[in-house]
Amino acid sequence: MVTDIRLPYCVQVGDDEIGVIAKLGHKLRALDISGCIRVGVKRLFLAWNSVLAGTTTGIEELVINDHPGVAEFLVYSSKHRHFAKLKVLHAAIRDQAVFSMIKNLGPLLAYFQRIQITQVPFPDLYELNIDGVWETTISAHRFESTQLSNLMWSCRLFSCSLRRFSALDASSVNHSHLQHIVQHSLSSLQQLHLTRAANLDALALATRATDVGAMLEQLPLVSLDLSGCVGVTAQGLLALVARCRRLTHVNFSQTAAENSVLNRLTEIVSSSEAPGIEVLVLSATDVTGAAVRDFAAACSARYRRQRDDRHAKRMWRLQLLDVDNCTGVGSDAVALTRDLLSSMSTLVLAAL
Repeated sequence: MVTDIRLPYCVQVGDDEIGVIAKLGHKLRALDISGCIRVGVKRLFLAWNSVLAGTTTGIEELVINDHPGVAEFLVYSSKHRHFAKLKVLHAAIRDQAVFSMIKNLGPLLAYFQRIQITQVPFPDLYELNIDGVWETTISAHRFESTQLSNLMWSCRLFSCSLRRFSALDASSVNHSHLQHIVQHSLSSLQQLHLTRAANLDALALATRATDVGAMLEQLPLVSLDLSGCVGVTAQGLLALVARCRRLTHVNFSQTAAENSVLNRLTEIVSSSEAPGIEVLVLSATDVTGAAVRDFAAACSARYRRQRDDRHAKRMWRLQLLDVDNCTGVGSDAVALTRDLLSSMSTLVLAAL
């Protein structure tokens, strides 16, 4: 029984093939039609409607990256329940040329304003990837990119069920958008990847998280990527990291991260109750060699304790430490850091 169909960037696939796929009905669990520009979203809904007679599909994972029909899919899903069982939705725009293929966006938005949105389109959604959708720097298609970006906020995609969220190149994110994420999803998010958001303020993120979820002493974040968020201050990063002791993957490259932030991450590594940081990227930040050595020493000490503990259930190790282009980290500090981390085969990136 076929439950998983993946046809990424198959330009031969069109509406006829979707009609055949739809006949699988409730059996299909995953569908990937990324870049299949001949597949019309309206046809997608009509095909399943004829098979399911108004009920929902069994599809739990839908991948429609680089598809010009992303806007249509969101609007139709706000009114129809065909894909209400979705748990994973990837609708990234990595090829900016896709914006030039979007047609009839004006009438679609007018239709969206007329319909009454009374429900969350995907109530069980726990993974959302919209990389590139909030990148609005392509002047030739500014209307399409801006309106698609705004549509993402209006379709009620953020809920308390969301666990993993990725929006790389999110240059259009502002404070009101930040409030939206915090209010609906921050208390449940385990992965937050929000990069190149120049207007993002991590201090506001931490403060609003406290206001919204004061009952949560610690946020459940495990993977945090704020790389390229040049507006983020060291104070904001410190306030946010202070509430995230479960972090294992951290990327603060090209931010204002400094020793105070790294010292806080060192405390997390030193704590036996925390799972421990496995990947740390601090390239092009203001950390110094002394703080990097202290972090490496804490990692080495934890690794030795774990290695000597016969009852350890899980072998932790630091896999990657990236301090490339950190002017405050000299060659002596890099050499000592590599020596401290050699026992766990950590990859240390540092251009001297």
